[in-house]
Amino acid sequence: MKIGLYCRQLISVGGGNRHTLSIAEHLSQQHDVEIITHTPYGASQTLPQFGLDLSRIHLRVVPVLPEEKLVALTGEYDLFINRLHNVLMPCRARRGVLLVLFPMPVQFGPMGRLRRWAAQWLEWRLIPYRFHDGFFGEEHLGPDRIQLLAAHAEMHLASAPLTYRVTFRVRNLSATDRLVDVWLDDQHIQCVVVPGEGRSSLCQVEVAGRAAGSAHRLHLKIDGASAQERFSLHSLPVDSFPHLAVTDFHLSHPAYRVYRQLFENWLPHWRDRLLNPVPGDAATRIQSYDDVWSISEFTRRWTLAYWQRESKIIYPPVVVDDLPPLPKKKRILSVGRFFVAFHNKKHLVMIEAFKAMCHQGLEGWELHLAGEAIDNPIHQAYLRTVQEAAQRYPIHIHTNRPREELLRLYGESAIYWHAAGYGEDEAHQPDKFEHFGMTTVEAMAAGCAPVVIGKGGQPEIVEHGQSGFVWQTLDELQGYTRQLIEDEELYAAVSAAAQIRSRHFDLPNFGRQIDAAMDALPSGPKTGR
Repeated sequence: MKIGLYCRQLISVGGGNRHTLSIAEHLSQQHDVEIITHTPYGASQTLPQFGLDLSRIHLRVVPVLPEEKLVALTGEYDLFINRLHNVLMPCRARRGVLLVLFPMPVQFGPMGRLRRWAAQWLEWRLIPYRFHDGFFGEEHLGPDRIQLLAAHAEMHLASAPLTYRVTFRVRNLSATDRLVDVWLDDQHIQCVVVPGEGRSSLCQVEVAGRAAGSAHRLHLKIDGASAQERFSLHSLPVDSFPHLAVTDFHLSHPAYRVYRQLFENWLPHWRDRLLNPVPGDAATRIQSYDDVWSISEFTRRWTLAYWQRESKIIYPPVVVDDLPPLPKKKRILSVGRFFVAFHNKKHLVMIEAFKAMCHQGLEGWELHLAGEAIDNPIHQAYLRTVQEAAQRYPIHIHTNRPREELLRLYGESAIYWHAAGYGEDEAHQPDKFEHFGMTTVEAMAAGCAPVVIGKGGQPEIVEHGQSGFVWQTLDELQGYTRQLIEDEELYAAVSAAAQIRSRHFDLPNFGRQIDAAMDALPSGPKTGR
């Protein structure tokens, strides 16, 4: 069977990507599997860090496509699996599966419909450009946002009563100089020489003012061979990736200035939702898929509530044998990305809880916070806030550590904390909670005694009073932690039970869940849905 697994962004080593790639790895044992993504540079950087056997899988890198082209792409597969992340295209494959980390609501009351209308209105009014073809997804190269380019790249620019300017830099990631021809509609604007070795050249285009009408076409044509679309992940031939990228993209269009101020400076949390509003026919699109796979009971419950659709649970896998307990130190650990997002890991909450315990007499213990730090100004500012809050206390921040060092942190730590969702209202914003929590399972496999928030997917992992403790208040977090510190027999029992419990989420169980879900897919001709 030819299977396409769509993962829009592969730019981080997070649990969601690990779950998705683990499914691809398992299915590739019996099927022809392709991973489809819009972020080739990110894929080249992150895929080797997962430690998965992806040798049988092909990576298919495609630009950000208009919806009709993306829908057509789904029809090339016997089974199309859409790892849902705010892109809900209809499925035209013979069979389709939605892989859901957390569902977006698709049925709206009056206020919900108003918010969706407002998002669509803002999108059309404030973003005066649309990618048509040849631009890959937004990625990060150091502190810069980049979009890699195919040999031909085209975007459509809105008309405006007054003339406005489009400026951007083209960066060359290859060793040799490249030429870029810039066209606006049918007029050749300039030919730009872009030096190699990571240097860039400035491009400027004047868009003449005119009454509202058809969009302008900005077209970039790059000399030399274009990138391959498909290649094996066995050796990750990065030389096959595109080597030219657009960065520092800016329009002097007044609407665009408002957009940048609102959704990049003031309200960065809402940027992705603005760019990908829920379509009005979302419920119909969901029905074009044969099945839905959720990553936890928490996600399954909200999928049923939002979509009136049952789903199968495929818990993310943990390679528990790679996480042996080591001689324990007086160390509390928490692992989670340092980022500003709807399910922020609440590092500041844990820091304040630990500092309070120090003030109450806790001695000799350390708090270690580890996770990926994304090169983005918004997330870097958050990281600096965390680092400043930790100063003058035995609190250690570990960012972007290699897997081997992270395994050692797990093995040497005695207690594991998790706080994502603290202070949030599940009834109104359930997406702010941890949808599952692979790091908790990893910590348990390494013999850590977990003390985790009793929200989201965490209570599915930790059996309260047996393989760990779940808490609702900071007093409970501190109290359960003190019990484990002060009672050696309790700690030993919980640590042993946590190791046993972690095997409920190991690779053999994961494989059985996938096989059962595949067997349950319809085998006959696809009927209209």
